[in-house]
Amino acid sequence: MPHIHNAVCSIKRYLSLPLAMLLVGLLTVSCAPDEPIKLGFVGGLSGRVADLGISGRDGATLAIEQKNAAGGIRGRKIKLIAVDDKQDPARPRLR
Repeated sequence: MPHIHNAVCSIKRYLSLPLAMLLVGLLTVSCAPDEPIKLGFVGGLSGRVADLGISGRDGATLAIEQKNAAGGIRGRKIKLIAVDDKQDPARPRLR
């Protein structure tokens, strides 16, 4: 039986440090701040009907600001990513 006891102690000694490091790593990752939720807005922010695109973007920005002020979505902030399509139907597909 002494051989089995020595083997178990040896295994515990070799596994305790890696397991402790894994536990610390998992706790560190779970405590990291959440990334914001990204929402996209593609619209005509320039050109002859830019007023419509700008109004849409501004409305989305206002709604996002209100939601973020109220705590976001399950504690995560929201970030708007607005892209000007320049009134070109092929433009949004380029990104």
